[in-house]
Amino acid sequence: MNKTLISSTAFAVFTAIALPTLAAEDLKCGCYAPVEDKIAAANPVNGYNLNCESNDRFTETGTAVSVQKSDLKVYVGANGAIQGDNDMNITFRSRNKEYLVAAYDGSDKHLLWGGMKNDNNDQQVDGFRIKNVSEGTWTASFQADTTGKNYKGVVLFNDLGNGKKTMTALCLRDH
Repeated sequence: MNKTLISSTAFAVFTAIALPTLAAEDLKCGCYAPVEDKIAAANPVNGYNLNCESNDRFTETGTAVSVQKSDLKVYVGANGAIQGDNDMNITFRSRNKEYLVAAYDGSDKHLLWGGMKNDNNDQQVDGFRIKNVSEGTWTASFQADTTGKNYKGVVLFNDLGNGKKTMTALCLRDH
């Protein structure tokens, strides 16, 4: 795994991030520990509370991370934590005897997967678009529906240089 320091200049752009349309609610996040206070401090401008959870913290770039709420767990593997292109996959698993029924790209509400997947099985979904929101910062947003609740979330990336970007947070909230 790579341990990469990301400059504080790159994180200054978090104040300009236009997250997907979400109500002003808490997002539970797995965050890159060296910059988690910068991630959290930047979000009041957007009206969201990005809560970096200590049990979902990761300390090296290129590390897998998962975040879960009552009826859904989302996961980005180590192979998706560093990106060289503009699309990614996210793995979903319903929880608490609910079923995963749909996954959408959050930027345009495009259905990427639909079906009935029970809470014992993961579903990897490809094609979430990573969009540049400001210099050095990208987001991929998603929506996942279960038979229990609907969820929205966002993955934050920052510039690593050489055309690569690293995941700095994976966030999830109830719809």
